[in-house]
Amino acid sequence: MVNPYHTKRAKELDDNSQTKSDKKDVLTIAKLVRDGRYYEVYMPQDIFTELRVLTNERISLMKRYNALRNTITAVMDE
Repeated sequence: MVNPYHTKRAKELDDNSQTKSDKKDVLTIAKLVRDGRYYEVYMPQDIFTELRVLTNERISLMKRYNALRNTITAVMDE
C-alpha cells in the first residue's frame, strides 16, 4: 500500500508540478513500489479486530460523554 500523501509529495518532487492526473499517479506509485518506498498493510485478525472496534467505540462514547458533561455544566452555570 502506498500512502496517498506520499504519492502526492513524490509527484510534486518529480516534476515540480501540482497538476493531477491518473496517469501521473500510476507512474508515481509504480516508481515508489519499484524503489521499495511503501509499507505492508497490517490487517488485524480475530480478537485484534474486535479490540480495534471496541477501542474506537469507547473513544466515541467518551467524546460524547464529555460533550454532554460540558453542556450540563454550561447550563448549570447560567
